[in-house]
Amino acid sequence: MKKFMFIFLLIIPFCKATDSWNQAVEPIGALFGWDNIETLNLKGASITELPVNPSLPKLKNLYLNKNQLRDVSPTLFKQFLKNLPELRLIDLSNNPLTKENAKELIKVAAKIEAEKTGRHIKIITD
Repeated sequence: MKKFMFIFLLIIPFCKATDSWNQAVEPIGALFGWDNIETLNLKGASITELPVNPSLPKLKNLYLNKNQLRDVSPTLFKQFLKNLPELRLIDLSNNPLTKENAKELIKVAAKIEAEKTGRHIKIITD
C-alpha cells in the first residue's frame, strides 16, 4: 500500500487532497519535469481545494471531475486561471458545487477571456 500512496502523492503536487485512507494530504511542492505537462487528469482524487499558484505553464486540459470541490472562491479561481496561461479546458463536473457557484466561476472565466484576446476557457460543470 505504501507504493500506491507514493504514486498518488506524485500526481497531486499542488493540491490539498485526501489519500486512499481519507487522511489529509498536504501539498508536496513543485516537482521537476512538470513544466511541459499539457493534460492533467485528477478525476476522483478527493481534491478539496484549488491551489492559488499552480506552476504548470503549458497545461491546456485539467480534469478535476468527481472530486470534493465546493464553494470555490471566484477570487481564488481567477488567480488560479491566471497562473495557468495556456489552460483551455477545466472539468469541474461531479463536484459538490452549487449552481450559483458554478455560474460565478463561468463568469470569472469569461472576464479572463475578455482581458486576453484569443483565449477561450471551456468550463465543464454539472
